[in-house]
Amino acid sequence: MGYGPTPQRQPLPGQDGMARIDGGPTVLIETLARRVGDANIRTSTPVTGIFEDGPKHVSVHIGSGEIITAQKVIVSVPLRVAAATMLLPWAPTALIDAMRGTPTWMSTHAKAIALYERPFWRDAGLSGRVASRVGPLVEVHDHSGVDGTPAALFGFVGWPPEQRRNDPEGLRQAILDQLLDCFGKVAASPLELVVQDWALNLRTVTSLDLSRYADHPDVGPSLLRQAHLDGRVQFAVSEASDLSPGLIEGALAMGERAALGVLGINL
Repeated sequence: MGYGPTPQRQPLPGQDGMARIDGGPTVLIETLARRVGDANIRTSTPVTGIFEDGPKHVSVHIGSGEIITAQKVIVSVPLRVAAATMLLPWAPTALIDAMRGTPTWMSTHAKAIALYERPFWRDAGLSGRVASRVGPLVEVHDHSGVDGTPAALFGFVGWPPEQRRNDPEGLRQAILDQLLDCFGKVAASPLELVVQDWALNLRTVTSLDLSRYADHPDVGPSLLRQAHLDGRVQFAVSEASDLSPGLIEGALAMGERAALGVLGINL
């Protein structure tokens, strides 16, 4: 059984200027990880505090009890998460307030990705793009690889966090019903359906994010883009950027700014 009324098929406005990375953003992470080396990477190890350690160093305290001493530290977790979970005794009140006042874009959202053997919708001349006000997915896009492998459709989930949390199986079935309505029977039987819900990840979202409407962040105060502790600590999160805050472009811009800062090159 389908989810709702028969979809209308018509041309949708283009998305000129948008670009995708061959292999996805994971390629960037994997490339950087290889350069850093496995021995220098900790995963699933939250930072509990960043402290001044003499005139030239910083000590980073992590959940295992280990203390790492460094000359430079780049903080790249969501600003609100950092303010809520890390001890930052060197940070002025204005900086902490700016961190708490910056919403983490997409932190209360969810995405769904359906994987298939092949991008069958293209055979019917369909782009894979959907705009909807009746199904759980408010947008759907063709998310396939450059050669059609893997074949995938992804969508932004419009159900609010509480509804998603209370009925995860109902959400999955509603997504399949909507894909059936839009693309036919094959769409209702994907190889895999993955729902990524950031509102359930406490390393992404805070109670402050969940307590209010998910605003897209405006350009924040310059404090977020400045280095602190005489250049020893700086932020590299998209929401702190003055270019496309909250988006991947903003993340790349802040990453470049932080890298140049570590090298002692001022923008």
